[in-house]
Amino acid sequence: MKFRIDWGWIVLLGPMLIVASVTLFELPAWFSEQASLGATHEASVHHDLGRSAMKNGRYREAIAQFKTTLIMDPNYTEAYMNLGIVYNLIGEYQRAIPLMKKAAELDTTRKESVYNNLGMVYAEMGDYEKALSMFRESLKINEYSVPVYRNIAEIAIQREEWETAEAALNMAVEYKPSLENLYRNMKPEALVKFADEENYEQIKEVLSREITDELLAEFDAQIVDELTWQDPKLAEDFRNLGRVLSEQGRLEEAIPNYQTALKILPGEATIRNKLGILYARTADYEKAMIQFREAVRIKPDYEDAKHNLKRCQQVLGEG
Repeated sequence: MKFRIDWGWIVLLGPMLIVASVTLFELPAWFSEQASLGATHEASVHHDLGRSAMKNGRYREAIAQFKTTLIMDPNYTEAYMNLGIVYNLIGEYQRAIPLMKKAAELDTTRKESVYNNLGMVYAEMGDYEKALSMFRESLKINEYSVPVYRNIAEIAIQREEWETAEAALNMAVEYKPSLENLYRNMKPEALVKFADEENYEQIKEVLSREITDELLAEFDAQIVDELTWQDPKLAEDFRNLGRVLSEQGRLEEAIPNYQTALKILPGEATIRNKLGILYARTADYEKAMIQFREAVRIKPDYEDAKHNLKRCQQVLGEG
């Protein structure tokens, strides 16, 4: 009689025997290393699934994936950060704060981002003083961080602190994408990354040099054309700067900022309407009418622009 082999049991017993042998005889560390690598890989998979869910607004699914990531790898810095971000997005701020602080403890290279995210949580809670203190901590690490300046400006605008908002927006515009600014943003993280190297001082000296190579100019211009002037966020910076200046009664300074915002987003009817209002306030009704007409053409149901166009036509005797 031939014995029938139950392959299912062999498949099951194989891994069990390996685990038992490792446990009983303390066989090579290779096994534990491989297990650790496997767990790290699995943690990374769950983290990626969590990021995808977060990006697509499936927040509860994202929370579950990030929590699974941290069960598999309790030192997964990005999972703490992203879990905190999700809790912030759903309004559970008190859960978000300790998670972001944990991320800062685990990875000093990302404290700039952690402080910025903490600032946004405090801002959502209405604690603007703590928010601003976090933003200032972030800028101590990287003074060229455009998102931080934007966040400071947003709080200042809400509080109608126009001079503070103007200063922050000017910095955001000044540090818009370019080769030099990209380098400046990468440098602080690189310095932290190489801190333990024997030749750190030499690395620091090289990384701290200013970019002076004229050959970069051509490529820098290309970056500005392809990235900067197609960035809706930069358009918003210029629009906000125009608003802040107009709130201070500086209309002649506000107009060029709206013009620049319009250069980036020529199809944005609201920018054209606001620019038209500024032209009208400076008694340049012909330019104002051009902007109101274009705003109505882009958005036929734009009642504010239609009303402004009619008033402008009346002033010019065309109504």
